[in-house]
Amino acid sequence: MIGPARNVVAGVVIVAVVVGASRLGWASVVGLWGPLAVAGAIVAATVALIVSTAARSDVRSLPVILTGGLVLKLVGTFARYVVASDVYEGSADAFVYHRSAALLGASIHEGVWSLEGTRVAGLSSSSQSVAWVLGALYSVTGPSLAIGFVVFGWLGWVGLVAFYRAFRLWLPDTDSRPFALLLFLAPTLLYWPSSIGKEALMLFLLGVVTLAIVKVVTGSGVGAGLVLGIPAAAAAWWLRPHVLLIVLGATLLAVLVPGRGASAQAGRHRVARSLVLVLVVPALVLAVGQVGRQLGKGDAGLEGGLDRTVEQTAQGGSVFAAQPVRGPADLPAAFVNVMLRPFAWQADNPLALVASLEGIVLIGVLVVRAPAVVRIPRLAWQHRGVAFGAAFVTLFVLAFSNIANAGILARQRTQLFPFLILVLGAALARPRPAVASVGSSVPGSKRPTRTGGPPP
Repeated sequence: MIGPARNVVAGVVIVAVVVGASRLGWASVVGLWGPLAVAGAIVAATVALIVSTAARSDVRSLPVILTGGLVLKLVGTFARYVVASDVYEGSADAFVYHRSAALLGASIHEGVWSLEGTRVAGLSSSSQSVAWVLGALYSVTGPSLAIGFVVFGWLGWVGLVAFYRAFRLWLPDTDSRPFALLLFLAPTLLYWPSSIGKEALMLFLLGVVTLAIVKVVTGSGVGAGLVLGIPAAAAAWWLRPHVLLIVLGATLLAVLVPGRGASAQAGRHRVARSLVLVLVVPALVLAVGQVGRQLGKGDAGLEGGLDRTVEQTAQGGSVFAAQPVRGPADLPAAFVNVMLRPFAWQADNPLALVASLEGIVLIGVLVVRAPAVVRIPRLAWQHRGVAFGAAFVTLFVLAFSNIANAGILARQRTQLFPFLILVLGAALARPRPAVASVGSSVPGSKRPTRTGGPPP
């Protein structure tokens, strides 16, 4: 009965939209049905994600964690909206994107796809891409700043769900509760990628790319991984090629890690990893060349480009003395600056204070759980997932050690946190004995069957 009823409802909606379009005109239909259609699609996708992710989890309370994380994400979205409108009085980047996207959405209705005449027309292609995404949304919903903030914040949450599912694939026999709690409740991930801008889009794309990489490397869904990963990687390249370069480098290192034990599907895994090498190595070469050209413009070369980045970011009230990595001796200071700035005594506003408190919590975890943290190098050698996360964190620190502004780092760290949480979650969790899927246990074997649902 549910199927026919659903078809009837869908038919009524389609007829209503067609009749409305003929009687009211497209603009009126957009204003009436567009927001409802987008809201319905988001609700349906959210429910489907929560149900399917919980079915693949070992944590019984995961639906509560996912739902609570989404609610807190909406709170963070509202906070970002208030700060952008009241503190920055409408001069924040989100408002620039909004005004440009409103013009683009209106021009799309006239069959004109162009950002000419908008405020982002003279900006970089990565900034224009945000306006393109928002303009496409506004062509359906009509221009609404609130809708833009909510959709971008929701995309950031979807990216976190993708990271969680990737963790379950990387480490299916490891307790994922610490990872889930850290991932969905971290203040940085609740606040910064909850606004119209690149942070939300990059968090979404990085989550999808990571999940795709895991599917291909583990051989659990090579076709699905390619379908998901290639478009997401192309979009990430368009937004921030240097971050995609870090992902590719981490992938290459993870594939080269031998891993622990011999799997019954080792042959298929070897084929999958070979495919990753075929795809990643050429892309990595292209990415290195592109980023090198961007940083090394002029006669100063790559090192001169890095020095220019230090000079350009050493402005404003959140400036500190950057420690770019030029050799192994620079690594400790770079890790401290990239992962812990601003310090508590440097916080001059509530946002900086929250960011500094996160650093204090991180230091506390590293000290209190030092024995578990010390295991990370061994875990990275044994598990490709931990190797992937550790490689990303290290390469990210190397790449962003030349940023001399704590405010910029606080936003950019949203791309680092899921990978850092992946490593810490694996180190802090209690490893579980390998289990067989339901119905696939070997006769006579003492291995228990899996009770946490189907394989991720």
